[in-house]
Amino acid sequence: MTIAADLQPDQQVARWDDHVVLYQEVFEPLSLAFARQAIARLDLRSGERVLDVAAGTGGAALAMADTGAVVTAIDGSPSMIEMIRRRADAAHVGIKARAMDGQALDADMCRLRAPAYRLNHTR
Repeated sequence: MTIAADLQPDQQVARWDDHVVLYQEVFEPLSLAFARQAIARLDLRSGERVLDVAAGTGGAALAMADTGAVVTAIDGSPSMIEMIRRRADAAHVGIKARAMDGQALDADMCRLRAPAYRLNHTR
């Protein structure tokens, strides 16, 4: 038996490219409320490298960059990545933003230290 590999509507990059502003205004505030709690638990340190996969318009990436972390944000949508770059420039923080499939991380991305280890072991 073979499972079809067709992408679901929310996995189709072109659909997100057309909804960047809507995503930032509607979905980001909801997801960022949870992301900020997780980011606080990470206790990121200045210079620590983190990877934000499926970064959307960059709300969580910006919050992590505010801690002094060196952030790489990836998303499948080039329009989302462009929004992240504009927001990072406006906030005067450095975020390396790349359009790529989060399921096909290259070797450089996989070398980042995973701060989630600390999250899982923090009380």
